[in-house]
Amino acid sequence: KPKAWFSGIITQPHLGKVVVARVLEDGPAQRAGIKVSDEIIAVDHTPVTVDSAGQKFDHLMLAPSARVMFTLRRRATDTVEDVFVDREPINDSHISFVTEALCDAPQRHSAPSWAFVMRPLA
Repeated sequence: KPKAWFSGIITQPHLGKVVVARVLEDGPAQRAGIKVSDEIIAVDHTPVTVDSAGQKFDHLMLAPSARVMFTLRRRATDTVEDVFVDREPINDSHISFVTEALCDAPQRHSAPSWAFVMRPLA
């Protein structure tokens, strides 16, 4: 059983909403259809806000189930839909994706980024 799961996205607060800022190419989220600029409204029926996102995503990383339901508002169409992501056990390429995104973030954004992997686990 994996110690931690990875969904393959980095989120960013934007105008009071939690928005997908990056999607790992060929990662779990991309295979499920999640796109950059999708707004995350809820995860497994629990609402996600800018204030709760970091804590929710840390908890989600350790959740026992590999499958997670994201409720998204699609920016392109302003429609709301549920998307199921079959997460992967965390590996070195996932950590590299997150590290690169977080190192790049201060140059592009003044707000914090959240990842579904915030730190390696012991």
